[in-house]
Order: sequence, then C-alpha cells, then structure tokens
Amino acid sequence: MRKSFDGLGGLIHREMGRDPLSGDVYVFVNRRRDRIKFLVWESDGYWIWYKRLEKGTFRLPRVDHIIEPEEDVSGLVRNYVPTKFGNCA
Repeated sequence: MRKSFDGLGGLIHREMGRDPLSGDVYVFVNRRRDRIKFLVWESDGYWIWYKRLEKGTFRLPRVDHIIEPEEDVSGLVRNYVPTKFGNCA
C-alpha cells in the first residue's frame, strides 16, 4: 500500500492494460484487508480515498473479473464495510 498517484496509475496501465485516466474507479486492498485505496481520475487530476482500519477487516465481495464501467458498482462500494466491530451507531 505504499504506491501513490503515479505508482498506482502505472500499475493499472502495465498490469491491467487499462487507461488510468479513463475516469474508472480502481480499488486496491492489502493482504490483511485492513487498508483500502480507491483511485480515480477526474478532469483535472487524480484523487485517492484511503482508509486504514484500527480493528477488523474489510468484507470484500468475490469478483472474478474487471467490473466494466456500465455495470452498477454502487453495491460493490457499499459492501466495503468494516467487520469484527461491536455496535456501530
């Protein structure tokens, strides 16, 4: 989880063969599933949303393919909720 804007953009381009400037949202999770990054390009630059959990892990959906832009990703993003917490208000 050390990569930032340019490192993640290069990873998307080299490893996935995708255009990081397309406006698609790319999601990166560490092995312990306690850190998550969302990377997206807007018209004037990248933005990253990064979250590190102090307790618990992210419950991730099983995805065996690249989610295409026309697919509904709102449910996917909503499923990134912490688990192993007590009562959350």
